[in-house]
Amino acid sequence: MQYGSFHVVSKTFLSKISILEPISEHLVKSQGGVLYLFEAQTEAKAQDLGSLGLQYDTTFKLGDIYVSVLIVRYLEFDQEPVQPFVLMMHERKTSEVHHTFFRKVAKWFPSLVSSTNTFIITDGEDAFVSAIATYFPNMQRYLDWGHIFSNAKRALARSMITNREEVARYINDLRTLFYKSTELNYHEQYNEILSGGNR
Repeated sequence: MQYGSFHVVSKTFLSKISILEPISEHLVKSQGGVLYLFEAQTEAKAQDLGSLGLQYDTTFKLGDIYVSVLIVRYLEFDQEPVQPFVLMMHERKTSEVHHTFFRKVAKWFPSLVSSTNTFIITDGEDAFVSAIATYFPNMQRYLDWGHIFSNAKRALARSMITNREEVARYINDLRTLFYKSTELNYHEQYNEILSGGNR
């Protein structure tokens, strides 16, 4: 039997993966091939889940197999620990595959479906957005910072803004906005940026 735990060194990064918690395997047949879903067993029961930040992405490829991971950040704790929540190994990157994944997550953790203080971050891929909207219609969805910055750089390039220092200034403006802790502070900083006050 495998066990796994993760040591959190900051609110953003993990270090040292060790084997501590039981992992159970679920096998699902689909048109896209065979999906192996690994549900990470946590101490939190489904009815206790809340104050969660989730993130989902297809992170890497192992030979001919893709690996998609749903990670969870437990926001009710001061250190906001992070760990894999559900893993999926799949042969194809299709909408059906991601719908199967989130259908299973909704079945295993029904309290997530009705949760009012849980959000999920993705890269905005249509298949992800569609599956999440189908099985978790009330969950707030956000685009991750990396893809926001990439989209911003592409938009700047289309506007003929390609100078490295100028692009870095725009990205820094975005990052500054994202770190604001209140909506009021966000809008104050936004207006300052528009007026050129921080240039």
